[in-house]
Amino acid sequence: MIKKFYSIFILITIILMLVALSMNTFELGTKDLKIKELEYEVLNLKSDIKTLKFKNDFLETKVNLLQTRIEDKESEEPEEPKTQRELIDLYVADICEQYDFDPLIIHSVIWHESRYKPEAKNTTHLGLMQVSTRWHMGRAERLGVEDFYDPYGNILLGVDYLSEIANRYDDMRLVLMTYNMGDKRAKELFNNNEISWYATSVLERAEELKTGGD
Repeated sequence: MIKKFYSIFILITIILMLVALSMNTFELGTKDLKIKELEYEVLNLKSDIKTLKFKNDFLETKVNLLQTRIEDKESEEPEEPKTQRELIDLYVADICEQYDFDPLIIHSVIWHESRYKPEAKNTTHLGLMQVSTRWHMGRAERLGVEDFYDPYGNILLGVDYLSEIANRYDDMRLVLMTYNMGDKRAKELFNNNEISWYATSVLERAEELKTGGD
């Protein structure tokens, strides 16, 4: 009889140990899940911080440019107001420095896309670099650009997109083809050793600008 009770006691003890082990395993799983949730929240926060930094840099640059213009007007010998083209040149230089992108390529793209006309429009493609509102509203929101016709904002969108493509492809011809016709069509042509007129022309004009052309 004692042996029977002793066996039952051992069995109950084993069962209790298994239950305790199971609960510990569940608690560990719950902790792992909470850790993953916290890691996800951290990633989201980092993304939000990056977005805010882009918006802050965009606004800070515009404020600095406006401040420069105000100081010019208040000086004893004010300079002649900058022309629209001179302002565009300043915008290109500033944004290309931020992205470490060749400004001559951007000037060539602007010339091909709009002939330096900020009001240029082709269906959903707007502004100096003909940025599409259909495909780049998310980019505009991320960068804090509210007006696609705004010269600074439009150049910022275009350079940001070209930089994104350049991070995927080493060949500037393919980068420009993708900017002009989209990723799928550009890769089809490029893989068949075909280079579009657009890409060739943009690079040729950029080379002309490098040697002093206008």
